[in-house]
Amino acid sequence: GRKDAEDSGSAVTLDDRLAQASNSRPVFSPDGTRIAYITDRQNYAGVRVTDRKTFIDRCVVGYKYEFIKKNGSGLSWSPDGRLLAFAVKDGGRQDICIWDVENGEKARWNAGFDAVESPRFSPDGATIAFTGIKNGYSDVYTASVDGNNLRRLTNDRWYDTSAAWFPGGSKIVYASLRNGITHLYTLDFADGKTDQLTSGEHNDDMPDVSPDGKYIAFTSSGTSGIYDLCRMDLQSKEITRLT
Repeated sequence: GRKDAEDSGSAVTLDDRLAQASNSRPVFSPDGTRIAYITDRQNYAGVRVTDRKTFIDRCVVGYKYEFIKKNGSGLSWSPDGRLLAFAVKDGGRQDICIWDVENGEKARWNAGFDAVESPRFSPDGATIAFTGIKNGYSDVYTASVDGNNLRRLTNDRWYDTSAAWFPGGSKIVYASLRNGITHLYTLDFADGKTDQLTSGEHNDDMPDVSPDGKYIAFTSSGTSGIYDLCRMDLQSKEITRLT
């Protein structure tokens, strides 16, 4: 049978179970000492950061936005661990927000899209990869941290989202919904070549690349339709189910 969550890992957040808080989209800081996550613990959309050594948990984004989007990656740390990127809904529009964890909002931009989601810092911290939706079409784009220098990476009729960078910043992996099924693809910036990584009658989503570029972690519905965490060895293409 399937294992309980406690059999696969240990709890990071310990909320009052009566409050029914939703804590989601956890992401490690680059040095591995902190975990940032999206929460509605205090009845508003916020971001909190937990120190893995001291277990001190503090609010870094309080009551400021109507909604923090959880689509795709949700949160992304800058390589120096100073900034977080996330997408928000507020005031009738959607924006990419760049947030200094000590000093608050650093930048907020939309780049002219109807909707935005899944921002991810590049390995050098200078560029954001994100999903931009315009007139019903969803593609992956990059822009500088301040929202300038917009560049379109995918240009098709599919729903492309959840881009993650390879080390060095020369390639991305992303999820693409095609004919009712989501699979993972890579895009090489040098030649523009796209390769399909996963296949089958199940959905694969939310990819991330290991620091050494040898593995991709992602969620997969498998044959059961229940999502689990998986890992692909990029050399052998072998997939290991982790949960």
